[in-house]
Amino acid sequence: MEALPLATLSQRMTLGPPDLETLIGLIDQSDVIIRFLEIVREFLPENEGEIMRGSVYKRVETFITLFSNQYFPIEECPFDDEAMDWLVSSIPIHLSGLIWEDYHEFQNFRNGHQMLLALVSNPWVEEENMSGMIDDSDRHARVPLLEGVADIVGKGVASRIPKDGWPAKVLHELLDGTRFSGAAIFADWVCQQTDTVMLDCNHEYVGCGMMYEEGLEWDRDNVEALLEQWPRVQEYMNTISSLIDWLEDSPQANFAELLDFIEGKESSRVPKEQMALPGLGSTDQNRPKTLMEIFQEEEREHGEENEDEREF
Repeated sequence: MEALPLATLSQRMTLGPPDLETLIGLIDQSDVIIRFLEIVREFLPENEGEIMRGSVYKRVETFITLFSNQYFPIEECPFDDEAMDWLVSSIPIHLSGLIWEDYHEFQNFRNGHQMLLALVSNPWVEEENMSGMIDDSDRHARVPLLEGVADIVGKGVASRIPKDGWPAKVLHELLDGTRFSGAAIFADWVCQQTDTVMLDCNHEYVGCGMMYEEGLEWDRDNVEALLEQWPRVQEYMNTISSLIDWLEDSPQANFAELLDFIEGKESSRVPKEQMALPGLGSTDQNRPKTLMEIFQEEEREHGEENEDEREF
């Protein structure tokens, strides 16, 4: 039996008639709703019917939930009439990059974060940072940080932390591939060098000193790039969180164990110019001879031989 025209029309009206509030919202934001619908059809085409029901806010809320489940988490929308305009303007990514204010307000962090932060050289006192301008608050920012960590782990343990900390590169050399690798990843996070948008950027700065104003546009390339980074973001944060949980389980003992490991690794990294040559021994059992010491000994030995020859 052939379906009647009205019955066919009824079946196709899957969205149902909008209420007055919804209709007014659609008229006021016609350009925005068109762009929103384009985004829905690009990334969640199978959910269009579910998303396009209800008020403007409800549609945005449903989109965010479904998109976050299928791709990567995005921010919750503001509860107001501008929700859809806010969403279509850029991809509302969770940005967790640390900035200058975070370093100076370390006391707002968990104890484990403070302990790891104390290990890392302050990235805001390096020559190439931001505009190259360094003030006294940057130069001395580690003093209250180290004092705060001393309150957590004790002065004896905290005194073993170098005054300037370790650069991220050195921490990678010492800790990559070990159970303490989270400290090196944490250093990358502090220095905005994880090579992920979500951990290197924040809502005030992108990278080092660039204002975050326009955000990332809704397009397939940007979404795919963020989707590719998301597993690494999860892995990095899980590794950091596991180390922080372990440190906080027994702060003094476990942080001392971490320092023991770092110091042990550092002592095994003898510069080539300080390595003892085979068969030449050492005058100090605690360290190999430097090449300079070896050359000086050889000169002394040659001098003694020449003196013996003259006496003969």
